Amino acid sequence: MIPRAFSLLGSNGIGDTGVALEVGMGSHRGAHYFLSFLIFGVIAGAASLITQGKLDAEAIWLLVLGGLGAILGSSRINGGKLARPFDFIAGGLLTLAGVLGTLQGFNIHFLPDIHVGAFQALTASALLGIPLNFPFPALVNLFLGVQSLRHGMAKSETV
Repeated sequence: MIPRAFSLLGSNGIGDTGVALEVGMGSHRGAHYFLSFLIFGVIAGAASLITQGKLDAEAIWLLVLGGLGAILGSSRINGGKLARPFDFIAGGLLTLAGVLGTLQGFNIHFLPDIHVGAFQALTASALLGIPLNFPFPALVNLFLGVQSLRHGMAKSETV
């Protein structure tokens, strides 16, 4: 018997459409955030911790965003009503970081340094600590951001 959290089939085991992809939280949205948390947060964070001796900023962002996305999408927390606003905020932030990083990959540089107190909010290489490096960090952020926005714009909160 395959546990429910890992089942890719429907509830009767022959692929009925009554249950969406059940990896992690029971929906495509939940799977998106759970896998982002696991792969880009936990695994990438552990790799940076082992190789650099510290967590890098991107691993922290994706660990937090993936974990919060999986938790806030749960129907147990406020009936899942926080999921869509979170999708728009996380999606907007990651999409912006991905677009800016992709533009910089094509030598389009127009970002000034913006300081908020002692914190550097925007530099030529990071947006709120999210690296804008091209190709992989920028494209991963762009992909995850667009997926989050897609979840936020979906009519059903379980999609």
